[in-house]
Amino acid sequence: MARLRRVVHGRAVGLLARYYRTGQRRELVKEVVEAPIDFTWSSPPYRGLRLGSMAVEWRGLLKPPYTGEYRVIIRVSWGHARLYLGNYLLVEGRAESGGVYSSQPLRLTAGVYYPIRVEFMSSGQRPGISLMWLRSDGLEEVVPRDSLYTYTSRVVRIRGVPESHNVELWSVGRISRGVVKGGEAVLELPDTPPPFEVYVRVVDPRSGRYVETNIVKDMWGGDVYELLL
Repeated sequence: MARLRRVVHGRAVGLLARYYRTGQRRELVKEVVEAPIDFTWSSPPYRGLRLGSMAVEWRGLLKPPYTGEYRVIIRVSWGHARLYLGNYLLVEGRAESGGVYSSQPLRLTAGVYYPIRVEFMSSGQRPGISLMWLRSDGLEEVVPRDSLYTYTSRVVRIRGVPESHNVELWSVGRISRGVVKGGEAVLELPDTPPPFEVYVRVVDPRSGRYVETNIVKDMWGGDVYELLL
């Protein structure tokens, strides 16, 4: 059996934020990974933005530190915010001088990655938003940096593959296939949130023989692996 050794981890701490200038059309101004989500802006955060016509979208994964009930909260000023868990609209709120909007109690499991999306549209000259939670132990806090994760790519790279071989990504069935160029294969991941539990099959197309690697239980988009045959 061959082995995969991860040399670059594609997982990033924080949520992927996209800042837009709004108006007659919506224009992307800045893309950055950031956490925690706890902002009050008195001036535009990036050049090209205007406080009164700014939109921000944060995407990524929420990883609770403890199993139990949580209320997920957004605190909003001078804007309109939505909070999604998966594809479900969990919280929505609009406020000028300030408002706090909470979900119903949610049972979340420690170590599980939950897809999360936060949208914010400013409507004044001092907009602000905070992503918070109320834990089952009674602690209300801004969701900490180490509970938020994201990925910025949907491919993984495998280095050290023999030339003229094919590389396949497998789980229950084959997920994707890549051709080796310069000793490296690029493989696409499914259009679902990571981490993925997968293994790699290296195929010699001339003989049809192949070798399989160990199972990787937490593959992320952006990962780079070295193949050890």
